[in-house]
Amino acid sequence: MTNVPLGPGGWHYEKGHRICVSGLGERATKTMLQGAFGEFGHIIKIETPRSGSAAYISFKDRGDAEDAVKAMDGEQIDGQRVAVSRAGERPPPNAAKKEAQQTKASEVLTTVNFEREEKRTARYLDSTGMDKRIQKLPAVEVAAAADARRQASDEKVAAAARAVEGLAAAAGLAAGKAARA
Repeated sequence: MTNVPLGPGGWHYEKGHRICVSGLGERATKTMLQGAFGEFGHIIKIETPRSGSAAYISFKDRGDAEDAVKAMDGEQIDGQRVAVSRAGERPPPNAAKKEAQQTKASEVLTTVNFEREEKRTARYLDSTGMDKRIQKLPAVEVAAAADARRQASDEKVAAAARAVEGLAAAAGLAAGKAARA
């Protein structure tokens, strides 16, 4: 199923079994790689990325790829000693860039926020871990604030009790009407 047209705009290629040839010079060409690795079996695809000194060759059969790795690892191609190894599937375009950006952004944000929060907290704590701001208030103000909170709480409890009594009275009236009917 090699080179079968998919319809408008595309061809389907078998993925094959990829090997990585690294240590090539900048002058490495696909024709040169075809000549060096073609004797090992049917080559489906040769990729020569613009950056770097590596190329990827996809063989149709796994055995051909393994033979090429065993025979060509450490050999010279065009005067350059090359390293040949098995390669995984091709990563999606820009996957490495996106992953690096996300990792970098999250690490920086976490570090900056954590350090900032630690500095803020340290400003308000004394050596015993107590908040310095509370200790600076006069005892009278602290007691007044506590009384105000207690009074507000008492008022809320009283309001809730009145609401419950009202509901109970309403339920009692409803029960009386139902009994009379």
